[in-house]
Amino acid sequence: MKRSAAWRYFDQDDESDISKVSCTICGEVLSRANNTSNLFKHLKCKHNSEYKTVDAEKKEQEKSQANKRKATPKQMTMQSALGRGTTYPISSKRWGDITESLVGMIAKDMQPRSVVENEGFIKFVKELDPRYQLPSRSTITRSLLPKKYEKLKDAVKRELTQVKHVALTTDLWTSNQTLSYLTLTCHFIDHEMQLCSKVLETLYVQKDHTAPNLAEELKNIAKEWEITQKICCIITDNAANIVAAVNLLGWRHLPCFAHTLNLIVQDSLKAVSGLPLLQQKCKDIVTYFHRSTKATEKLLSMQSQANTTTKPVKLKQDVETRWNSTFYMMERLLKLREAVTTALCLSGRNDLCLTNSEFDSMQQIVSVLGAFEKATREMSSESFISVSKIIPLVHLLQGALGGSSTPVNESQSLESKLKAELKRQLKRRFSQLESNHTLSASTILDPRFKKIAFCSADTAERTIDRISAEACNIITNDTNESGTAMSASTTT
Repeated sequence: MKRSAAWRYFDQDDESDISKVSCTICGEVLSRANNTSNLFKHLKCKHNSEYKTVDAEKKEQEKSQANKRKATPKQMTMQSALGRGTTYPISSKRWGDITESLVGMIAKDMQPRSVVENEGFIKFVKELDPRYQLPSRSTITRSLLPKKYEKLKDAVKRELTQVKHVALTTDLWTSNQTLSYLTLTCHFIDHEMQLCSKVLETLYVQKDHTAPNLAEELKNIAKEWEITQKICCIITDNAANIVAAVNLLGWRHLPCFAHTLNLIVQDSLKAVSGLPLLQQKCKDIVTYFHRSTKATEKLLSMQSQANTTTKPVKLKQDVETRWNSTFYMMERLLKLREAVTTALCLSGRNDLCLTNSEFDSMQQIVSVLGAFEKATREMSSESFISVSKIIPLVHLLQGALGGSSTPVNESQSLESKLKAELKRQLKRRFSQLESNHTLSASTILDPRFKKIAFCSADTAERTIDRISAEACNIITNDTNESGTAMSASTTT
């Protein structure tokens, strides 16, 4: 059947030879090979008006056929046919596996439980697996998350039964909703000699934050996790109530080194005359740029004009509870000195501009505090044991400040005043550092430091003697326990 519109102008003279056709317009004989390509070419070259007519009909036919193909449903596979319109039963393994991963994601990444109600997330999940039906928010809250918690709690408890000693860190903190919480984290070395950390509990504290109340809460958590007899030390900040709570429990206590450094620097910055005023001026500049989009645009524009190869950056704000935020704020202002000054002038805020003398003072401050910033970062690592670094770091900080402590007088430069105050604060808080056996023993046993980090050779020797005595006691106790066990086995 000749369906092409081109056949309107061609005839097949010899039925026995289908490869030859003749044009009914001009009589020319053409060759063809089971298609009408040559026919269309002939019309296009010799009979253009007729070609346009048949070409339009050809395109219309192709469009009609395409529409028919779209309207005709594709044959479904057996798997699609069986699964079409059905969802996984809640009791099925597939639904359970996906849901387990979903709850794990919410817990691990601290995602809101309402994520399962988000239109985009629902569409994303449907694209991944159309047969999976998301659990509701209430199901996650009331059932799935509690089950996940109990499962992980049991796993951590089993892991803790395999260790002999644990160290704890705890902090009392306030949420954005001004609610008080107590978090307790457990640290231990596992059977593969890897440092592990587990947050055991974050507890909403409703009672007054007195030492007896906090001690009771810590005691209950330790009892719940069956680690009371395994606690070798607990690290807290320097708040009087939490320190007193630990003392009531009789646990070995160490103050947080990073928090102590924070107090040292904060107190020193407040004590040096003129420095709090400079710090406030810096905060006012950063606050202005954070609140003014136009000023921020000018600041970024100034940076782009000055350096086209470096991505423009914003200013950093000072946070009262973190001294190093003061360091980072001043460091960034120094880096963007020209851009900040220009942007302030263009914005009509010349009153906020810092003088050359103030920038020089900031440079001195950043130079002095650089060593403290490095020490803070070094002690903030979560992957390595850090207690053995405390004594060496304190001595390095004292060395970085130079010389012996001298009284502060007004004729000194800002840099000298700050150094003197930092040395005074270090001495006040760390004068008995090497006398703390936990710290000294940790440093002696660290092959990187041994005795070289000690100022007092006598203290180092006494620490070694005490370590040797403790090691002998451990060996003796283990030998006695083994002998008792063998005797009991023989008797039986």
